[in-house]
Amino acid sequence: MKPQTFKEYAKLAKQRLCSGFWEKVQKEQDATSVATKATVFDSIYNRQAYDEQKEFVKKVQQVLKNSEQNPIMQLADQEYLATLSPDQRQNYLLKLSQRFLQAKEILEKEQRESNG
Repeated sequence: MKPQTFKEYAKLAKQRLCSGFWEKVQKEQDATSVATKATVFDSIYNRQAYDEQKEFVKKVQQVLKNSEQNPIMQLADQEYLATLSPDQRQNYLLKLSQRFLQAKEILEKEQRESNG
């Protein structure tokens, strides 16, 4: 039954107050808020991903210093690569080459900044 008068609305509001409805809602929002804040914090300040990227850039720098023929294959995990199907292997190598190009751009940018 949908309330139609002010008196019925007031009665429903009083029932919600007496039953602890708003306390439950507040607890649910607080729990959701904490989880959301943690998720946002992790996505903004993802320290592990940042450290992994720095480590990868250092690896790329070493590979480029050695200047061998195929830097992508030097960066690839050979044991993991051997377990992949041809499609998975291609996907892995494409993602790795993308990361390699990003790292190379970072190194070139750092070099330009230090020189100029």
